[in-house]
Amino acid sequence: MTSVLADMIGRVRRRISAPSARVKTRDLVLFTRQFSVMTSAGLPLTRTLETLALQAENPALRQVALDTLRDVEAGNTLAGALGRHPRVFSKLYVNMVHAGESGSRLDGILDRLATFLETNEEIRRKVKGAMLYPAVVLAVAMSVVATLLLFVIPTFETVFASFDATLPLPTRVVSKHHNICIWCC
Repeated sequence: MTSVLADMIGRVRRRISAPSARVKTRDLVLFTRQFSVMTSAGLPLTRTLETLALQAENPALRQVALDTLRDVEAGNTLAGALGRHPRVFSKLYVNMVHAGESGSRLDGILDRLATFLETNEEIRRKVKGAMLYPAVVLAVAMSVVATLLLFVIPTFETVFASFDATLPLPTRVVSKHHNICIWCC
């Protein structure tokens, strides 16, 4: 391992604490896509990991790449080295890499993994977007009901009481609920 990498490992370890380190999906997708391209271009695995570590913008991912490089240089398989980082690489990811190593199709497997991660992230974004609208509608509806219960219904009660008139049945029912809500809070 070069002295530049050793120096980088020291700096990254000082900046990162393991519990707070997080690798975003888009960083992992980029890492996997670049890994696939370099592997399919015929770069040796250690050189690929070294390059990925140098290019990683996310410090946590850089540290993972450096740890993986060190493990691979020590004689571990790539899947075994990636498996040491379960917060970054899922079991599916590790098992797919293991299958790619066993079948000498690592470049194709990494390409498929990158495509899978991209598709998965896109679906996750769409689901979050789809859940946003109902959440906003629910919040608006709850604020309207709260406004009615706290301000409008008491005003109606005061107005009807000043005329010595009885409230309509639906208004009386809502008023009872209003009084219960006030009593509970």
